[in-house]
Amino acid sequence: MAGTTEAWVWNPSQATLHLAPAVGGMLGGLLMLVGTSWAVQRLGGLLALASGLSFLLGPSLEPLWHNGAVNGALGPSGSTTVRVLEAVGYKYGTGAVMVALAAFALGLLTPAPAIAAPTEKPARSSTRKRTRFSFRHPSHA
Repeated sequence: MAGTTEAWVWNPSQATLHLAPAVGGMLGGLLMLVGTSWAVQRLGGLLALASGLSFLLGPSLEPLWHNGAVNGALGPSGSTTVRVLEAVGYKYGTGAVMVALAAFALGLLTPAPAIAAPTEKPARSSTRKRTRFSFRHPSHA
């Protein structure tokens, strides 16, 4: 076989666009699962959220750090259908699922608001005052 396939060549774009967000998402999920305190679990949720956003925004922002080059990891490879499925499967779909799950987890980690005690007693339905049975001292009768 002469030459190599371009998809199997490791380059900095793949590390930036795929490996770093994947490791961040896995670490964030692990922190949410085994975190011993609320703060550690919340940090894991935020890390997973940032990783998902990186999957969503990274492909659009990648040309900024490659001086407009389009031949990196995002270059055209195959038919239009293959390119669309590749973008949804490896980048946008993965990022959307990660963002949704991280946002859901962060919502579950939000403390519930404190419920204030009622300040007024509820009105009674009958007008008659209810009293408990009590023993009266004979001298007070």
